[in-house]
Amino acid sequence: MARVSYIPHDQDAEDRKAEWKADRKAMRNEHVEMRDQGPARFNGKDPEDPEYETVVDFVEYQDDNDETEYDFGDLNCLNARMGIRIQDLKAELAEWGLTLKHRAFEHEIRGFTSNNHDRWYGKGASPTHGGGGGDSIVGMAGQAG
Repeated sequence: MARVSYIPHDQDAEDRKAEWKADRKAMRNEHVEMRDQGPARFNGKDPEDPEYETVVDFVEYQDDNDETEYDFGDLNCLNARMGIRIQDLKAELAEWGLTLKHRAFEHEIRGFTSNNHDRWYGKGASPTHGGGGGDSIVGMAGQAG
């Protein structure tokens, strides 16, 4: 399609875009202080344990227990104790040959107390499909009765 109108170059917009990009790049390396999210953040582990003091201590602890995988709780404990970004911790642990466990998927199991008329539940109580209410007859001609 041919261009039919002239769009002038806006140097101010280009400068704002460059500043925004530089600010985002600078924020990437800033230390972020995490708010305490309770024991769920650490998966029931204590970041003050001696195995979370350094990455090498954690790797030795995992090697002593013959484990090659760690979970998100271990990663958050190392992050809280050392203050290193999670991406950097994952990369360093991968160099040592450790892998991150995938979080378990919680399955919904149907039982005797399940609703008989809805087999496809979504998250929470909302079904993933429409019901048989008035919206199913919208647009139909009225019947003379």
